Amino acid sequence: MTQHQQAHTTGKNAADIFLAIDAMDILYSGDVDGFCLVSSDSDFTGLAKRLREKSMLVLGIGKKTTPESLRNACEIFVSEENLYSSSQTTAAEDREEGKEIDGRQTPWQPLIFRAIGAVAREDGWAYLADVGNSVRKLDSSFDVRSYGSESLLSLIKTDTGTFELRADEPDGGAPQVYYVRSVSIAHHPAV
Repeated sequence: MTQHQQAHTTGKNAADIFLAIDAMDILYSGDVDGFCLVSSDSDFTGLAKRLREKSMLVLGIGKKTTPESLRNACEIFVSEENLYSSSQTTAAEDREEGKEIDGRQTPWQPLIFRAIGAVAREDGWAYLADVGNSVRKLDSSFDVRSYGSESLLSLIKTDTGTFELRADEPDGGAPQVYYVRSVSIAHHPAV
């Protein structure tokens, strides 16, 4: 749905206020299950939070510079750069953007550690799909494409020194099931 807002007054927030009112009208019509907010403006943080309070799915799309408050207010947040980037990010570009720290640690590793810890069994292994869901709960803006990968599996495969993968072959021709754990867990004598 496209709406045109006449300029009854000048100022940057006139359109923002109109969009928020329109979103609330749509919310209370009861005809939708979710909203997609395409903005990098933190002024929409309150709207996103209010929609989530009403059990609406809120998908946010914005620039990678979108304030954290709006990213976190959305259930899922996707950087627009990931939507139109068809080429893999090179290692040199990653370093320029600060994605590597001390030549090894990258911002996604601590998040994956936390996600594994939240869903792992006693032996330290976690079902990869559960890890993906846990990551989204911890950071709604996490996107493997930001790190040059096409899937969580391929991202984790890039760091075999930190993570260990195991694939189980299911019966009946079903797809492979993957499990992941931290290498430090794998080599802990109690496990």
